[in-house]
Amino acid sequence: KQMSYSYFAAKDPFYDVKDEVTKSLKSAGAAFEKWKLLPDNGEIQRLRSELLSELSNINTDLDGLDDSVRVVEDDRPSFPLGQAEIMARKGFIDGNRRKLQDMTTQLNTPKPPPRPSNSKIANNRPGNDIEYGYAEDGRQRQEQLDREADQNLDEIGKSAARLGTLGKQIGDVVQEQSRLLDTVDEQVGEQHSRLKLVNKQIDKLIKDTSKGKLWTIGILILIMVVLLFLVTYT
Repeated sequence: KQMSYSYFAAKDPFYDVKDEVTKSLKSAGAAFEKWKLLPDNGEIQRLRSELLSELSNINTDLDGLDDSVRVVEDDRPSFPLGQAEIMARKGFIDGNRRKLQDMTTQLNTPKPPPRPSNSKIANNRPGNDIEYGYAEDGRQRQEQLDREADQNLDEIGKSAARLGTLGKQIGDVVQEQSRLLDTVDEQVGEQHSRLKLVNKQIDKLIKDTSKGKLWTIGILILIMVVLLFLVTYT
């Protein structure tokens, strides 16, 4: 039984999950850019660990979207989605998987040690009057990067919570669709059983009718033989 488009659209959470994945990727991308600018220290390691965890969560959500597309492909008559829509959904999933893979690869690659700039070399010379100014600017810049990274991680955490809820919703929809299909299968099975019963009854009736005709014909033949005998010998 094919589901109506209005019913399917009301129950289909794909685009809700897609929006959340897009938001999470945007936040993760901003945090990733901050990570690339940070020096290799304890703060960058914390940010790296949190980014890798969030990228893994986003990849899990993409797996859920991929499963929903596979369900539609395996039972096309039951879902009112055209081929163009299915290909668009696959493109979204594959494109974002590549982004995740690129960021994950860079996060797992050791960062090269920063090359000292001319200003830093000059600052290290004894008697340089602007040494404190450069150090203070660097400290303020570091604090600004840390604050921005924390803000991005907060946004990522909120998006992860929303994605978890939407992931559960898409799982519930798939289960509901499976239950609908199971119900249809049960109804088809019941109708098939009823048809088999009707066919058996019809076959029995035909056989009973055929036997009755044979008995009638036999009795008529016997009566004709008796009459013929009586006519002949009386």
